[in-house]
Formats: sequence, structure tokens, C-alpha cells
Amino acid sequence: MLYGSDDPQAFVSAEEHRRLWFEHRTELLRCTAPGRRPDAWWAYETTLPYPGRDLETEALRKLGELTAAEERELFGVTKPVTKPTKKPRARRG
Repeated sequence: MLYGSDDPQAFVSAEEHRRLWFEHRTELLRCTAPGRRPDAWWAYETTLPYPGRDLETEALRKLGELTAAEERELFGVTKPVTKPTKKPRARRG
């Protein structure tokens, strides 16, 4: 399920494949390299076709599907949460 299967009997049916994907989704995604998604993710969680390995990470980024951890690992993106600072007022007197 993680990388697909050429064995037509790997699952009893497409319904079983879908059910098992959602049942084990969290664990399977944990095993997936940053910027990648298993075939079942592309089959069941987006209407877009799989863009191919070379374009997968960029497609996920455009879809907003990369986690913050993936963004940091892949692109070094860190977005610190900061509040705007006010300049202190000069004291009179």
C-alpha cells in the first residue's frame, strides 16, 4: 500500500484497499519521505492525478499539503510567529 503493488490479488477489492488506506493512513504517512505521498493518498485524497516523482513535492506544496516539518526539512523555511513591535514613545520632561 505504501508504494503500490503489481500483484492484482494484493487486496480483495478496491473497497478493501480504500478502507485499509484510511484505517492505516497515519502510520503509512509517517513512513513516507518528506514531500512524497503514497499512491493511495493520490488515489483517495485528491482529485489531481499523480504528477510524477520529479514534480510531486512542488505539486504538494502548491496544494498546501506539505506539513510545517516538511517545509522546514525540504526548504529550510522557518516562519517565526512574531508580533509587531511598537516604538517606545519618547518621554517628555
